[in-house]
Amino acid sequence: MMLINRLIAGKLFMLLLSMLPLVLLGQSRNYIRGRHIFVAIDDGGIDAQHFLKENEGNIGVVKMIYGTDIYPDNPTAVNIGVFKAAIVKAFPGVNDDGIGVLDWEGKAVYILANSAESDPDYVKVLNEFTKAIRFAKSIRPNVMWGFFGIPFRRRIFKNDEAWVNSNDKIAPLLRETDAFFPALYSSYSIAPDIVQKGNLKRGESIFSKDTREALRLALAYNKIVLPFIWHRYEINDKEYRDKVIPKVQFRNMVNDIVNASYSGKKVDGIVWWSKDTYFYSHKNAVVSGEAPNLKRFQIHYDSLIINYGNEIKKIAHK
Repeated sequence: MMLINRLIAGKLFMLLLSMLPLVLLGQSRNYIRGRHIFVAIDDGGIDAQHFLKENEGNIGVVKMIYGTDIYPDNPTAVNIGVFKAAIVKAFPGVNDDGIGVLDWEGKAVYILANSAESDPDYVKVLNEFTKAIRFAKSIRPNVMWGFFGIPFRRRIFKNDEAWVNSNDKIAPLLRETDAFFPALYSSYSIAPDIVQKGNLKRGESIFSKDTREALRLALAYNKIVLPFIWHRYEINDKEYRDKVIPKVQFRNMVNDIVNASYSGKKVDGIVWWSKDTYFYSHKNAVVSGEAPNLKRFQIHYDSLIINYGNEIKKIAHK
């Protein structure tokens, strides 16, 4: 009888242990409850800060951990000491909750997306990404963690099959994350359906297509989906690069993302990123041309945050 009791106790313990990730995910889900908009904007002026404060019941905050605080020495390896300091700075309290996004881009992501699973470089990068997310979750377990730009979006692959296979290939990493943060910035100025590689169904935009792929994976792994958007064009065409997207087109882009669905699932919200004062102070040709000095630019930037923020609110809270 004692042996049987021990076996039962052991099975119960293993069951509870297996449920722990779901319990922690449930805690982090509470942070987004009632919110559909999140901002990764920490450089707004007084007016923008007031706008965000006024709307804090509807608009949440995302903390970004940028590449220099993850891989300062080697683009394919996490520096735990530097990384830990950045996490603690973003979330000072051990029991802090919220959303933390790891912005690991460049060479490492290229290897993850394009290399075979048997490639030693792929194995190394996958292990380093896994190490990073596990470490973040170990020291701030109540924070919802994920990687910027993962799952991958369609535009970096030659066809749909390669795109889907690449996302399926990183399944071990997708399981480790709490949420998916696909980067759905506007890389197309006009008629995205025409210039997008591959065929799209009639009436479908690249934004809805990218979103549905993230939703497919989210259903498979029981994850939250919070796509990143930006109010400027991310495009090589110099005629459009870094310019503010017209409101009508921006509204359509956000609408496509918010209303996309896969087997009944829709996104849990969107993350609006910006760092416009950084681009202004670093003499970005487009951004620095929008105002004669930093003071005037801050007024312009605050107005942009408020106006475009209200546009997002109209769509996200329908």
